[in-house]
Amino acid sequence: MLMTFTQRLVLETLQKDHMDHRELSTLLGIDLLTLRVLMEDFIVKGIVLQNEDGVYRLNKKINDETKKGLVDQKSLHLETIDFLSDCIEDRLLNSVQNSFNCKKISMSESEYKMYQALIINLKSFIEGLEKNSAKDRKHHQIIYWGERSYENATRHALNY
Repeated sequence: MLMTFTQRLVLETLQKDHMDHRELSTLLGIDLLTLRVLMEDFIVKGIVLQNEDGVYRLNKKINDETKKGLVDQKSLHLETIDFLSDCIEDRLLNSVQNSFNCKKISMSESEYKMYQALIINLKSFIEGLEKNSAKDRKHHQIIYWGERSYENATRHALNY
């Protein structure tokens, strides 16, 4: 089942909490009509359930084939490319400074160890935020980071 980045975001949000239409719309910044279309598709496919109060929740009893389709590697790959492409476009065309940053750098052994320690601290901080389910959070962000050695980047670019 190929999904868009927005569809995946809706499902991941419902995985963490049950919400009604307006809450989802406000949290994700999706207009009500578009969200209604997305939710109807999920409901028809049996992925999302809606109770009598209009609150959506993930269906925990979906069949194995549907579950497998939700974590399809090709779909995840395309969603990630779509998302990162959008962030890069924001950075290059609109100068949105925090949407995407990439630097080619060289580090000494001690600088690399310091960098690794900072990444461990960042991961720990983010994992703590994920566990905290406070509803009063006003800033919902997608945070990404990564690294690749010059050697691996070159090998990939040259199709080694």
